[in-house]
Amino acid sequence: MEVWQLLLVFIVGIITGIINILSAGGSLLTLPILIFLGLPAADANGTNRIAILVQSTVGITAFQRQGWIEWKARAWTWFAPAAVGSLIGAWLAVDINGTLFQRLLSIMMVFVLILLFIPKQKLRSERLQQFSSRKIVQYGILPPAFFCIGIYGGLIQAGVGFFIVGILMLFSSLPLQRINAYKVAIVGVFIFLSLFIFLWYGKVYWGIGLSLAAGSAIGAWVGAKIAVEKGERWIQTFMAVAVIVMAVQLWFF
Repeated sequence: MEVWQLLLVFIVGIITGIINILSAGGSLLTLPILIFLGLPAADANGTNRIAILVQSTVGITAFQRQGWIEWKARAWTWFAPAAVGSLIGAWLAVDINGTLFQRLLSIMMVFVLILLFIPKQKLRSERLQQFSSRKIVQYGILPPAFFCIGIYGGLIQAGVGFFIVGILMLFSSLPLQRINAYKVAIVGVFIFLSLFIFLWYGKVYWGIGLSLAAGSAIGAWVGAKIAVEKGERWIQTFMAVAVIVMAVQLWFF
């Protein structure tokens, strides 16, 4: 790997670190670049997870200082199902039609964009009409949903943050800032576990991965600082722009 390539990966890491902390979908930028640099798809997928783990750790540290993440309260309904699902996803080898998958993903991303601009109170009232018991949501809907999210995160990962945000906007009363913090924490948990599978099979390029991770750490620090200081409106705007750009990229390219 030449110096200019490592520098390129470092710069991309900064950009995607900011994107992933404030929004999601940074891997839709890093994965094509890693493949362009000559890494096989599976190796690019594994190598990219080093950077995601680093940026998630930085983001979690910043959000934890604000008291935005309650680990014990969400352990068995959010984190554990996602963790188990990620291990299964990392072991799977699925033959997916690339074009169809990208277009389905772009549709889901636009769906999340719509959710972002529906008044929160309206989402809550509609949810309460459909689910009269809080236990149904907490134990009957969220664990299976996060299990499926974990499978996707372990298998592909790109864009998984959009799904986490969408689920929590529908089925929780948390503000977007807290939802974003939990998104970073959940991704950090299942990326940590799934990375071991890729390491076991030798699907990680450490030189590129560490360069990408270094840039991602800087980007994550900047993104977390913006999220804490600027508030929900900045996160909402940044996520909306990211969704539109990446959905168009997925659909047409």
